[in-house]
Amino acid sequence: MMIGWILPSSSSAQELSQPLDSLLDEISSFSGNGHAKEALVQLDSIRKILLPAPDSEEDWKFKKAYGVVYMDQGDMDAAKSQMLPLYRANWKQMPQHIRGQMARAVNDLGLLYFRIGKMDSARAMHDHSLLMYQSVGDDKGISMNYGNIAVILSDIGRRDSAIYFCKKSLQIARENDNLESAGFALLNLGLYEIAEGTYAEAIRHLLESREYFKQMDRHDLIYRIDLRIAQFYLKIEDFEGARPYIMRGKEYADSVGIDAHLCRSYRNLGDYFEGIGDYEAALVAFDSVEVVARRMSHAKLVSIGVTSQAMVLRGMEQYRRSIDLYMKGIEEMGDLFPGMRVHAWTGIGKCQMALANYRAALNAAEEGERIARQAQIYESHRFDLIGLKVRAHRGMGQYKLAFDYLDQYQGIQDSTLTGADQREIARQEYEFQKIYEQRIYDLEREQSEVKHQHEMDRARITRNSIIGVTLLLFGALFFVYLSYERKKRDNRLLALRAEQLRYKHRQLEEAHEKEQALLNDYISEKDRRIAAITMTQMEFGNQLKKISDTIGKIQPATSKCGEAITQVQRMLKAGIKDENQWDSFVHQFDQVHPRFFDVLRNSYPGLTVNDQKICAYIKIGMDNKSIASVTDLTLNTVKSRIYRLKKKMGLEPDDSIREVVLSMN
Repeated sequence: MMIGWILPSSSSAQELSQPLDSLLDEISSFSGNGHAKEALVQLDSIRKILLPAPDSEEDWKFKKAYGVVYMDQGDMDAAKSQMLPLYRANWKQMPQHIRGQMARAVNDLGLLYFRIGKMDSARAMHDHSLLMYQSVGDDKGISMNYGNIAVILSDIGRRDSAIYFCKKSLQIARENDNLESAGFALLNLGLYEIAEGTYAEAIRHLLESREYFKQMDRHDLIYRIDLRIAQFYLKIEDFEGARPYIMRGKEYADSVGIDAHLCRSYRNLGDYFEGIGDYEAALVAFDSVEVVARRMSHAKLVSIGVTSQAMVLRGMEQYRRSIDLYMKGIEEMGDLFPGMRVHAWTGIGKCQMALANYRAALNAAEEGERIARQAQIYESHRFDLIGLKVRAHRGMGQYKLAFDYLDQYQGIQDSTLTGADQREIARQEYEFQKIYEQRIYDLEREQSEVKHQHEMDRARITRNSIIGVTLLLFGALFFVYLSYERKKRDNRLLALRAEQLRYKHRQLEEAHEKEQALLNDYISEKDRRIAAITMTQMEFGNQLKKISDTIGKIQPATSKCGEAITQVQRMLKAGIKDENQWDSFVHQFDQVHPRFFDVLRNSYPGLTVNDQKICAYIKIGMDNKSIASVTDLTLNTVKSRIYRLKKKMGLEPDDSIREVVLSMN
């Protein structure tokens, strides 16, 4: 494959200066499609013809083009050597059209630093590029840099700031009808919302992003969206939902042969196979990630491939091989990617726990904590690190230290706890509660033995006293004295035991409160999942309705065709009005709030079925807008119904119906 222009055998700089920008753009595009070596040859040919003077306008253009091609070739050092002079140049004295090209080059330099894990340098490049774009009023470049800054902030765990910059990028892109920038902003926003657990908003933004890229006929970007949607389904463990998106992405990656696309596809395949328990296939997929990433000289993807293989081996209970691969991954990372290094040390700690090497597990947790604190990302990794310390101290029999760390779970925000994390906390507290219940049982048994011994002593003392009365008075007094002293000692012992029992009782009450808090978190998570499923079902119904409306506009050619169209519309309407959706919702709702409808009907017998539905949606935390989407009503209609519902329930205008419904247990 060759690009669509031919160099003349003898040309002057003046003859080529006019089309130089378009030629260099075409070469960069050619390089990005997997032909970096051929593009480099073409660049050298043009440079030999033009022989640009150092630091001239043409020299800056060539440096930018060389930097892009070297990046595509995987030669990061050469790319930096070409692009750094553009960053250091006094851009304020450059013409505006050159300033814009230099801004794009500095942006590409930021992408280079991001790929090799130097986040501080990447942020500095994008901030610099942003200033340059703002100086020339290039809204597309401004939006692009805001989006890149958002990606960097998300990678270092500052998700709130990432969402802020992502929304700024989206706002500017929409104001200027920039479909590409808007599509990327919506894509990143969807990914951040998945991480935050707002799945309904996330999938809406991902599909909206896909629609933008479809309008642009950008199959490469549609491929990226499909991969992200697949990752969303993998995150919620819907492996059948993820499979078609993964397979479409793999077919596209194979067809274009771009290494970056292949890496992403192999990574998703590995996650899919690991999720369905096919560990051997997962190992092959993650090994392919490592091989392709090394070919690209992409340090981060190499580390991901290696540590992902380690995670699979841990799932296969091959702990020593897993530890070796985790250590290999840490060596690949060097001083870069602190978040990934923390995950690797956590994985090593879990392997050491499985091998009963509790001291080694504790050392791994402490090393992970050191890296996290140094990189100021401790809070986002706090759960795994503390959990590992709890289990390690418990394994070494250091229960007091284990409980001290267990108490720290109270400071972890709900957003950092997945369902698996909550189940792990509950399991650990249950095990510790069993240990303490056993200790209390031992104390009670010891107290019972003391009481029994006390009763035996009293009987013996009484018998000896009777015998002593018949003997010497001195003997009787002596035995009475012994009885008094023994009783006083026993009373002190009983008082001590009672104080110990009160202390253990307080600990049990605290453990119960923790368990109750975990139960509330579990119910909240279930409510969010019910809401997400309900929104997805409603979206599916809307799509069926759109299809039905479209079919209804078709003019049948024959009567048979008309009958077929009518039959299809009936089937679609039956799917839209499927009452089983409500039954399915009630079934899942009752698993979380089993007596809610009984309490509601007994407390307010005048409520209709639709009133009960609105109360159920409020119970799982849906706002008015979400209720309107689910019930296919307008927002004003929902507000009116809620106002009438408050009257039926006898509530005052200032009373909150949400507080009343949420308080029903």
